[in-house]
Amino acid sequence: MAVLVGSARIDENGNAAGGVAGDQRQYDTPDCTGEVSIEEWYPHRQGWVLLRAKDEVARKRIAEDMRWACDNPHIGYNQTYNYTLYQMAKPVGFNCKRVYTDCETDCARLVRVCVLYAGIDCVDFYTGSEVNALMQTGQFDKFTDPKYTESSDYLMEGDILVTKTKGHTVVVLSNGAKVEEEEPDQAEEDSNTIAEFQHWLNHYYPMLVKEVTGGDLLEEDNIYGKLTRGASLTVWKYMLNKYYGTDLTIGNTNFFEGCLKAAENLNIDELQTHPTLIALLQGQLAAKDFYKGSINSSVLSEEMLNSLGEFNNYCEIGYEREVFPSTWYHLYN
Repeated sequence: MAVLVGSARIDENGNAAGGVAGDQRQYDTPDCTGEVSIEEWYPHRQGWVLLRAKDEVARKRIAEDMRWACDNPHIGYNQTYNYTLYQMAKPVGFNCKRVYTDCETDCARLVRVCVLYAGIDCVDFYTGSEVNALMQTGQFDKFTDPKYTESSDYLMEGDILVTKTKGHTVVVLSNGAKVEEEEPDQAEEDSNTIAEFQHWLNHYYPMLVKEVTGGDLLEEDNIYGKLTRGASLTVWKYMLNKYYGTDLTIGNTNFFEGCLKAAENLNIDELQTHPTLIALLQGQLAAKDFYKGSINSSVLSEEMLNSLGEFNNYCEIGYEREVFPSTWYHLYN
């Protein structure tokens, strides 16, 4: 039997926004594929990350609320008004079965409502920040092994799948075929690479970091947020200005054009002469969830080069263990 997943998918016109509140597609389409609906599990082109609530009861409640949302014709899809489900569900304990007013959500905000119904408090998130937001609660384990992300065999009811980069998220509604046969003994150890990267930025470029934060060093919390990205971006611009004759500033609007021009001759061989660029590459690959090793600015390790190849392949550049102008573009964009 196929494993089923539920999610908020698309509006009644096949768009991300602009439709009418509520689920107009729920019952009046030939395949009954609603704006918020259930479908068979599928491998996503961006790749899945699995988040599993540690508490079995919480997992079952997450799945229960997702089923109710998929069954409720009052809940539709609209990225512009994605907060209205939260507003309607909060007074009824985030129980999607008890939402009787037409409202809208998107995939991430619906998952958040289901998590809140399960009794797990979490901040608002979108798919790009979902993993960090849910892991911060301390109530989830994270799995990235292909065994759990490229097949449905070991998925469990209530599991949350989210794409590696901003894209989509679903809740698993039935157990995989091999769940009874084997369950993971423990979650993978979380990588501390982002915390190492934050420490590296604070240690080697404190003045540039403070320009971004307004006077403070980065909090070494292992979360790649706006300030960490800003600090990394500022150091990258500094390196281009220093070695490639560009004139990029923190708020420079044609940043990527300048980067692409400056990086035309910046290949993997030249990278070895710039330890700062090695560390930036490692940090940005970690931010995209492709690298989990140490921040070591003196070594182009096999692990890092393999991660680089995988990232290039994901960006449709091809599996090349090389840095291209478009590699840097995608790392920071």
